[in-house]
Amino acid sequence: MTVYAGSSVDYLSAAETATMVRLALRDAFPATRFTVRSKTYAGGASINVGWTDGPANDAVDAVVGPFAGADFDGMIDLKVSVRALVDADGRIVGHDSSGTEGSRGSIPAVHDDVPGARLVHFGADYVFTNREISPDADKAIDAIVAFRFGADPYYGAKWRITRTLDLPVDVDRYIANSRDFDLLVG
Repeated sequence: MTVYAGSSVDYLSAAETATMVRLALRDAFPATRFTVRSKTYAGGASINVGWTDGPANDAVDAVVGPFAGADFDGMIDLKVSVRALVDADGRIVGHDSSGTEGSRGSIPAVHDDVPGARLVHFGADYVFTNREISPDADKAIDAIVAFRFGADPYYGAKWRITRTLDLPVDVDRYIANSRDFDLLVG
């Protein structure tokens, strides 16, 4: 970790941030193998997280999202820095950001106050996730969509299922209990 003299913020590199992302994913999803790659380029850095099947995209996004060192407000085309408050165990317990509402944007300012936590700026601006779907899981998802929507599913049904469903999925269980399935596709 790089700590700049006279600064109350610890600055982590993209590689150091990627190490923290790996640890958080291992804690949250011990049965899933993830690839975590950091990339530094002119104007910033990012982290790419990949895995096959396993937990739903939304669940992984919730774990890795707090490690982003920036946010972007498309309403006013402005990137804003986000710092995290980290406790002694290395867990993120809050955030600090000026937001963009003062510039007529839509991201509110956040200034969490957690006694004993240190202020950290993560080296990667953004953390991207990409789940691959295995051929077997893809067939299972097709079976669920066909059961629910027949030959003409509505646009986005498959996408929505793959974003929210942990894989592999027990197709027979969801077909037998369509109430569970209705909760998945809303």
